[in-house]
Amino acid sequence: MTAQPMAKFLGVSWPVLRGWCDEVEGFEQSGAFERGANGIEYTFRPRKTVDHLLKHFKTLADTAAARSRRTKRIIAGAALDAVPDDYSIDEMNKMFALSMRVQESRERQGQLVEAGSLLEMLRRVFSEMQQAALRAVQEHDPTGQWPVEVRENVENVSRSILLAQERAAQRCLRNMNGGAARSG
Repeated sequence: MTAQPMAKFLGVSWPVLRGWCDEVEGFEQSGAFERGANGIEYTFRPRKTVDHLLKHFKTLADTAAARSRRTKRIIAGAALDAVPDDYSIDEMNKMFALSMRVQESRERQGQLVEAGSLLEMLRRVFSEMQQAALRAVQEHDPTGQWPVEVRENVENVSRSILLAQERAAQRCLRNMNGGAARSG
């Protein structure tokens, strides 16, 4: 097959095909074509041409995908595992920027909070609740006028409430963490 029909068959222009003849490593050596000269056209063996070009472009695609995987691991580790391997750095940057804008928007709307701040706030809330329960007996009998057995019963009820609250909190944490609750 001559140059123009081969280029048309491949869906490219003759200048593109001629550029491949010059630039694609091993193309000429594969026997896929014979160069022309002044007045003599290039001749192509269609099967060998297609096979060599497919192999070449598949190698380029595989190399780009491997580079993309390495880049994703360097940039964000497992955080970008869902990004397809064929995304370019520019596409990954755009995706990351969009993700950050969505996260910032959610944060502004109160849908996201910083985990450390939330944890500290919850610790303070639970600590205050415990202190309030422990102070309740003292606040209701500030002068110690209750009979000993009444005061002991009220203190026992107060402790029982605290233990029940702690167990309930542990159940909530287990449910939130898929059964892997930690006390801290």
